[in-house]
Amino acid sequence: MEIVCNRPLGRDFRLEDLFDREGFKAVIIAIGAHRGLHLGIPGEEAAGVINGTTFLREAALGRPAG
Repeated sequence: MEIVCNRPLGRDFRLEDLFDREGFKAVIIAIGAHRGLHLGIPGEEAAGVINGTTFLREAALGRPAG
């Protein structure tokens, strides 16, 4: 396993490079979001609106989000 940080996809490398040139069989690309952020847009505080991190966590746990 090799962990590489701070290499933007599309600028520093392409997925095709990882598979074709470097010979990887599997790749995980993670954005590293550990908490939700408020965007300061109208309606984000409305009932039923949740941030993206909460949605992803609930979906991964198999629970309905919101």
